[in-house]
Amino acid sequence: TALQELELPVSTGTGGRASLTCDIHRVVWGSVNGWVGVIHAGRFEQRFQLDSREVELAAARAGGLWACAGSRVYRMAEEKQPVACADLPPGVRVLSMLEDSAGALWIGTVAHGLFRYNGQGVEKVETSHLNVGTLTEDREGNIWAGTLGGGLNRIRPRVMELIGTQSGLPFESVDSVCQDMDGTYWAVSTSGLLARSDKTAWSVVPEGGGAAACVAADRQGRLWVGTRGVGLRELNLRNGQLRTWLQGDGLPSNSIRAVLVAADDSLWFATNGPPR
Repeated sequence: TALQELELPVSTGTGGRASLTCDIHRVVWGSVNGWVGVIHAGRFEQRFQLDSREVELAAARAGGLWACAGSRVYRMAEEKQPVACADLPPGVRVLSMLEDSAGALWIGTVAHGLFRYNGQGVEKVETSHLNVGTLTEDREGNIWAGTLGGGLNRIRPRVMELIGTQSGLPFESVDSVCQDMDGTYWAVSTSGLLARSDKTAWSVVPEGGGAAACVAADRQGRLWVGTRGVGLRELNLRNGQLRTWLQGDGLPSNSIRAVLVAADDSLWFATNGPPR
Protein backbone atom coordinates (compact mmCIF):
# COMPACT_ATOMS: atom_id res chain seq x y z
CA THR A 1 0.00 0.00 0.00
CA ALA A 2 1.41 3.37 -1.03
CA LEU A 3 0.57 6.82 0.20
CA GLN A 4 -1.63 8.78 -2.17
CA GLU A 5 -2.13 12.49 -2.38
CA LEU A 6 -5.77 13.53 -2.11
CA GLU A 7 -7.09 15.97 -4.69
CA LEU A 8 -9.38 18.62 -3.17
CA PRO A 9 -11.82 20.50 -5.41
CA VAL A 10 -12.34 23.21 -2.80
CA SER A 11 -9.86 25.77 -1.59
CA THR A 12 -8.32 24.90 1.76
CA GLY A 13 -7.84 28.56 2.56
CA THR A 14 -6.89 29.44 6.13
CA GLY A 15 -8.54 29.07 9.48
CA GLY A 16 -10.65 26.03 8.59
CA ARG A 17 -10.50 22.44 9.81
CA ALA A 18 -10.33 19.01 8.16
CA SER A 19 -11.90 15.85 9.59
CA LEU A 20 -12.12 12.22 8.48
CA THR A 21 -14.32 9.28 9.51
CA CYS A 22 -15.50 5.93 8.13
CA ASP A 23 -19.19 4.95 8.25
CA ILE A 24 -20.62 1.46 8.86
CA HIS A 25 -20.45 0.75 5.10
CA ARG A 26 -16.71 1.53 5.14
CA VAL A 27 -17.22 4.68 3.12
CA VAL A 28 -14.66 7.33 4.03
CA TRP A 29 -16.13 10.76 4.70
CA GLY A 30 -14.23 13.98 5.05
CA SER A 31 -14.82 17.64 5.78
CA VAL A 32 -12.76 20.51 4.41
CA ASN A 33 -13.54 24.10 5.40
CA GLY A 34 -17.27 23.45 5.78
CA TRP A 35 -17.67 21.07 2.84
CA VAL A 36 -18.61 17.46 3.66
CA GLY A 37 -18.16 14.67 1.12
CA VAL A 38 -16.89 11.18 0.39
CA ILE A 39 -13.41 10.19 -0.65
CA HIS A 40 -13.48 8.00 -3.74
CA ALA A 41 -10.65 6.98 -6.07
CA GLY A 42 -8.36 9.54 -4.55
CA ARG A 43 -10.80 12.40 -5.00
CA PHE A 44 -12.90 14.37 -2.54
CA GLU A 45 -16.49 14.35 -3.84
CA GLN A 46 -18.45 17.04 -2.04
CA ARG A 47 -21.99 16.29 -0.91
CA PHE A 48 -23.11 19.32 1.08
CA GLN A 49 -21.85 22.44 2.80
CA LEU A 50 -22.46 23.42 6.42
CA ASP A 51 -22.56 26.93 7.81
CA SER A 52 -19.14 26.83 9.49
CA ARG A 53 -15.56 26.21 8.37
CA GLU A 54 -15.01 24.29 11.63
CA VAL A 55 -16.61 20.86 11.01
CA GLU A 56 -15.91 17.65 12.93
CA LEU A 57 -17.33 14.27 11.80
CA ALA A 58 -18.11 10.98 13.55
CA ALA A 59 -19.71 7.75 12.35
CA ALA A 60 -23.18 6.79 13.59
CA ARG A 61 -23.77 3.17 14.59
CA ALA A 62 -27.16 3.11 12.85
CA GLY A 63 -25.64 4.41 9.63
CA GLY A 64 -24.81 7.88 8.41
CA LEU A 65 -22.87 10.52 10.26
CA TRP A 66 -22.75 12.99 13.08
CA ALA A 67 -21.37 16.43 12.29
CA CYS A 68 -20.58 19.42 14.46
CA ALA A 69 -20.37 22.69 12.55
CA GLY A 70 -19.35 25.47 14.89
CA SER A 71 -21.59 25.00 17.91
CA ARG A 72 -24.39 23.13 16.13
CA VAL A 73 -24.81 19.33 16.10
CA TYR A 74 -26.17 17.66 12.95
CA ARG A 75 -27.33 14.12 12.17
CA MET A 76 -27.15 12.76 8.64
CA ALA A 77 -28.90 9.47 7.86
CA GLU A 78 -26.91 7.71 5.12
CA GLU A 79 -26.49 10.28 2.30
CA LYS A 80 -29.48 12.46 3.15
CA GLN A 81 -29.10 16.12 3.97
CA PRO A 82 -27.99 16.81 7.55
CA VAL A 83 -30.61 17.75 10.14
CA ALA A 84 -29.76 20.06 13.05
CA CYS A 85 -30.57 18.30 16.33
CA ALA A 86 -28.80 20.17 19.15
CA ASP A 87 -26.81 23.27 20.03
CA LEU A 88 -23.67 23.55 22.12
CA PRO A 89 -22.81 26.74 24.05
CA PRO A 90 -21.98 29.67 21.75
CA GLY A 91 -18.35 29.94 20.70
CA VAL A 92 -17.54 26.25 21.17
CA ARG A 93 -14.83 24.73 18.97
CA VAL A 94 -15.10 20.95 18.63
CA LEU A 95 -11.98 18.79 18.64
CA SER A 96 -13.32 15.22 18.84
CA MET A 97 -16.56 13.24 18.66
CA LEU A 98 -17.62 9.68 19.43
CA GLU A 99 -20.94 7.82 19.43
CA ASP A 100 -20.93 5.26 22.25
CA SER A 101 -22.51 1.79 22.33
CA ALA A 102 -25.71 3.23 23.84
CA GLY A 103 -26.14 5.71 20.98
CA ALA A 104 -25.08 8.84 22.88
CA LEU A 105 -22.74 11.32 21.22
CA TRP A 106 -19.69 12.55 23.14
CA ILE A 107 -18.16 15.86 22.08
CA GLY A 108 -14.71 17.10 23.12
CA THR A 109 -13.99 20.80 22.71
CA VAL A 110 -11.36 23.48 22.98
CA ALA A 111 -11.59 25.35 26.31
CA HIS A 112 -15.19 24.22 26.97
CA GLY A 113 -14.64 20.64 28.14
CA LEU A 114 -16.68 17.55 27.34
CA PHE A 115 -20.36 17.31 26.40
CA ARG A 116 -22.79 14.41 25.93
CA TYR A 117 -25.86 14.45 23.66
CA ASN A 118 -28.39 11.66 24.36
CA GLY A 119 -30.95 12.48 21.67
CA GLN A 120 -32.96 14.73 23.99
CA GLY A 121 -30.51 17.31 25.28
CA VAL A 122 -26.87 18.24 25.81
CA GLU A 123 -25.23 17.87 29.21
CA LYS A 124 -21.79 19.00 30.41
CA VAL A 125 -19.50 16.24 31.71
CA GLU A 126 -16.78 17.27 34.16
CA THR A 127 -13.18 16.54 33.16
CA SER A 128 -9.75 17.38 34.57
CA HIS A 129 -9.05 19.84 31.75
CA LEU A 130 -11.21 21.92 29.40
CA ASN A 131 -9.36 20.87 26.23
CA VAL A 132 -10.53 17.38 25.19
CA GLY A 133 -8.68 16.22 22.09
CA THR A 134 -9.54 12.52 21.71
CA LEU A 135 -12.27 10.07 22.74
CA THR A 136 -12.73 6.29 22.74
CA GLU A 137 -14.92 3.64 24.43
CA ASP A 138 -13.72 0.38 25.97
CA ARG A 139 -15.47 -2.99 26.13
CA GLU A 140 -17.02 -2.19 29.53
CA GLY A 141 -18.71 0.95 28.20
CA ASN A 142 -16.29 3.37 29.84
CA ILE A 143 -15.46 6.54 27.90
CA TRP A 144 -11.81 7.59 27.81
CA ALA A 145 -11.08 11.27 27.17
CA GLY A 146 -7.59 12.42 26.33
CA THR A 147 -7.09 16.01 27.44
CA LEU A 148 -4.52 18.56 26.33
CA GLY A 149 -3.10 19.29 29.76
CA GLY A 150 -5.09 17.23 32.28
CA GLY A 151 -4.04 13.70 31.41
CA LEU A 152 -6.40 10.85 30.57
CA ASN A 153 -9.91 10.79 32.04
CA ARG A 154 -12.14 7.71 32.41
CA ILE A 155 -15.89 8.32 32.54
CA ARG A 156 -17.82 5.34 33.84
CA PRO A 157 -21.52 4.68 33.17
CA ARG A 158 -23.74 5.92 35.98
CA VAL A 159 -25.23 3.27 38.22
CA MET A 160 -27.86 5.70 39.48
CA GLU A 161 -29.44 8.85 38.06
CA LEU A 162 -30.52 11.57 40.50
CA ILE A 163 -33.73 13.35 39.53
CA GLY A 164 -34.51 16.60 41.33
CA THR A 165 -35.68 20.12 40.64
CA GLN A 166 -32.60 20.76 38.48
CA SER A 167 -33.78 18.06 36.08
CA GLY A 168 -37.38 19.29 36.07
CA LEU A 169 -39.06 17.49 39.00
CA PRO A 170 -41.54 20.00 40.48
CA PHE A 171 -40.57 19.17 44.08
CA GLU A 172 -37.62 17.81 46.07
CA SER A 173 -39.44 15.62 48.61
CA VAL A 174 -41.06 12.46 47.18
CA ASP A 175 -43.34 10.21 49.27
CA SER A 176 -44.48 7.75 46.58
CA VAL A 177 -43.53 6.82 43.01
CA CYS A 178 -44.64 4.31 40.36
CA GLN A 179 -44.44 3.55 36.64
CA ASP A 180 -47.51 2.78 34.54
CA MET A 181 -47.82 0.31 31.64
CA ASP A 182 -46.82 2.98 29.08
CA GLY A 183 -43.58 3.72 30.94
CA THR A 184 -44.76 7.04 32.40
CA TYR A 185 -43.48 7.82 35.89
CA TRP A 186 -45.79 9.24 38.58
CA ALA A 187 -44.60 10.83 41.83
CA VAL A 188 -46.30 12.23 44.94
CA SER A 189 -44.75 15.01 47.00
CA THR A 190 -44.85 15.41 50.77
CA SER A 191 -47.06 18.46 50.23
CA GLY A 192 -49.68 16.37 48.36
CA LEU A 193 -48.86 17.21 44.74
CA LEU A 194 -49.08 14.57 42.00
CA ALA A 195 -46.68 14.85 39.04
CA ARG A 196 -46.05 12.82 35.90
CA SER A 197 -43.11 12.52 33.50
CA ASP A 198 -43.76 12.12 29.75
CA LYS A 199 -40.10 11.05 29.24
CA THR A 200 -39.09 14.61 28.37
CA ALA A 201 -40.45 16.77 31.22
CA TRP A 202 -42.25 16.62 34.56
CA SER A 203 -45.56 18.38 35.19
CA VAL A 204 -48.02 18.64 38.09
CA VAL A 205 -51.42 17.12 37.29
CA PRO A 206 -54.76 17.94 38.95
CA GLU A 207 -55.77 14.34 39.70
CA GLY A 208 -53.94 14.56 43.02
CA GLY A 209 -56.13 17.47 44.09
CA GLY A 210 -53.34 18.78 46.31
CA ALA A 211 -54.02 16.01 48.82
CA ALA A 212 -52.23 13.01 47.24
CA ALA A 213 -50.43 10.66 49.63
CA CYS A 214 -49.48 7.64 47.50
CA VAL A 215 -49.76 6.31 43.94
CA ALA A 216 -49.77 2.94 42.13
CA ALA A 217 -50.57 1.72 38.61
CA ASP A 218 -52.16 -1.55 37.52
CA ARG A 219 -51.92 -3.59 34.32
CA GLN A 220 -55.38 -2.53 33.17
CA GLY A 221 -54.23 1.02 32.54
CA ARG A 222 -55.54 2.52 35.76
CA LEU A 223 -53.76 4.83 38.18
CA TRP A 224 -54.69 4.63 41.87
CA VAL A 225 -54.07 7.73 44.01
CA GLY A 226 -54.53 7.53 47.75
CA THR A 227 -55.28 10.90 49.36
CA ARG A 228 -55.23 12.62 52.72
CA GLY A 229 -58.88 12.80 53.69
CA VAL A 230 -60.60 12.80 50.28
CA GLY A 231 -60.64 9.09 49.48
CA LEU A 232 -59.13 6.86 46.83
CA ARG A 233 -58.98 8.16 43.26
CA GLU A 234 -59.09 5.87 40.24
CA LEU A 235 -57.85 7.41 36.98
CA ASN A 236 -58.39 5.52 33.74
CA LEU A 237 -55.27 6.38 31.74
CA ARG A 238 -56.90 5.27 28.48
CA ASN A 239 -59.89 7.60 28.46
CA GLY A 240 -59.07 10.06 31.25
CA GLN A 241 -62.12 9.21 33.36
CA LEU A 242 -61.71 9.86 37.08
CA ARG A 243 -63.64 8.18 39.89
CA THR A 244 -63.34 8.86 43.62
CA TRP A 245 -64.03 6.17 46.21
CA LEU A 246 -65.16 7.36 49.68
CA GLN A 247 -66.37 5.86 52.93
CA GLY A 248 -69.86 5.89 51.48
CA ASP A 249 -68.58 3.49 48.81
CA GLY A 250 -67.23 1.09 51.42
CA LEU A 251 -63.80 2.50 52.24
CA PRO A 252 -62.87 2.14 55.90
CA SER A 253 -61.40 5.65 55.86
CA ASN A 254 -61.09 8.60 53.49
CA SER A 255 -57.36 8.88 54.30
CA ILE A 256 -55.23 6.39 52.35
CA ARG A 257 -51.61 6.09 53.50
CA ALA A 258 -50.32 3.41 51.10
CA VAL A 259 -51.57 1.56 48.03
CA LEU A 260 -50.26 -1.56 46.29
CA VAL A 261 -51.26 -3.52 43.20
CA ALA A 262 -50.47 -7.20 43.84
CA ALA A 263 -49.26 -9.77 41.30
CA ASP A 264 -52.82 -11.12 40.95
CA ASP A 265 -54.03 -7.54 40.17
CA SER A 266 -55.82 -7.22 43.52
CA LEU A 267 -55.60 -3.78 45.15
CA TRP A 268 -54.28 -3.41 48.68
CA PHE A 269 -54.31 -0.19 50.67
CA ALA A 270 -53.67 1.03 54.18
CA THR A 271 -55.71 3.71 55.91
CA ASN A 272 -55.12 6.04 58.85
CA GLY A 273 -57.49 4.16 61.10
CA PRO A 274 -60.22 1.51 61.35
CA PRO A 275 -63.82 2.33 60.41
CA ARG A 276 -65.90 3.87 63.16
